Amino acid sequence: MVLPKEAFNRYKKTIDLKNLKHFGLPLIFIVGKPGAGKATLCNWLRSNHDFSYVSVGQLLRDEASTNTKRGREIARYVYNVPRKLVPLELVMEMLREQLGHFLYIHKPIVIQGFPRTYQQAAAFEKEATIIKHLIYVNASDEKAFERNVWKEKFMEKAPTPRFMIEKRVRSFEKMTMPVIEALKMENRVIEIDSNDDIEAMVRDGAKAYEKWLNRSRQGAEFLQNWKSLAGAGSYDH
Repeated sequence: MVLPKEAFNRYKKTIDLKNLKHFGLPLIFIVGKPGAGKATLCNWLRSNHDFSYVSVGQLLRDEASTNTKRGREIARYVYNVPRKLVPLELVMEMLREQLGHFLYIHKPIVIQGFPRTYQQAAAFEKEATIIKHLIYVNASDEKAFERNVWKEKFMEKAPTPRFMIEKRVRSFEKMTMPVIEALKMENRVIEIDSNDDIEAMVRDGAKAYEKWLNRSRQGAEFLQNWKSLAGAGSYDH
């Protein structure tokens, strides 16, 4: 089912994340510590696969750069030194609006940099659907630091002090790793090693994406078939 464009434009403000489950769109999450290679993997996947994509971190930074009430509120956290976690309500509000647009496009969805905390994961599963398919891009602290330094040079940005990068890594380990470990226990995570060459990381990431995509589509097809049978009375007793 594809949401008609006119209906989308009329009701987009009332669209909630529960529609993700009803539409059966494949939904894949990609997380990793700062500098692990998430963006590199996502950029490669985007050039070789057709899906809707959102980086939650970039989404918040873009909003923080606007001169709106919400943008100024998010900027208080995004541009704070040291950086602070944006409140859950603001993150979910931004994500809700972005995913609402994706419902109309009706393609698989990849979300980078989410969930970062148990609270975010719980809020998403309560409001939308279960986080079934997550790719964890793993890298050593030293490799992550090297990539952060290279990225800043490439983008001609002022270098971030090492202690600040290390603080972000510690924050990831404290807040996000417990979420990853919990999802691992339920076979919802594929971990890829990004310590070696980028080509190997991208190759493993592509395999993980394709595996989760196929599993998600099979699950959606089964659900649709079950609904059809149930609607026909095959499960009436």
